[in-house]
Amino acid sequence: MVALVFWWAGMNKEQLNTIDRHVGQRLRQARIFRGMSQEDLAVAIGLTFQQVQKYENGSNRLSASRIYQIAKVLRLKPAYFFEGLPEYRDEEIEPFTAEHIRLIRYYDAAPKEVQKEFFKLIKSVGGP
Repeated sequence: MVALVFWWAGMNKEQLNTIDRHVGQRLRQARIFRGMSQEDLAVAIGLTFQQVQKYENGSNRLSASRIYQIAKVLRLKPAYFFEGLPEYRDEEIEPFTAEHIRLIRYYDAAPKEVQKEFFKLIKSVGGP
């Protein structure tokens, strides 16, 4: 299952670790810029300073909610932590449209046998 998640995101474990280290470095820079110790930040977000250390060295991954919480404490936009990472090209990640979402809803509402036949049809005309 983990390998599937990495494949789906188009990133391997090494690439994810690089991102974690980058986000941690940005956290450390912002914390120091704001004149906060690891202990100060830890108290502000309800963690131990050891956990902040792990975030900063990239050994523990920050969740989206934790990034948001830390950004509020440091008075930054959450996007700050990702600045400097390579950008994805638009063609790599296409956003869902309203039509995609409607199609999924119609599919989910259909009886199971109809879903199977519809899937076969889409697969036959859409490719692999």
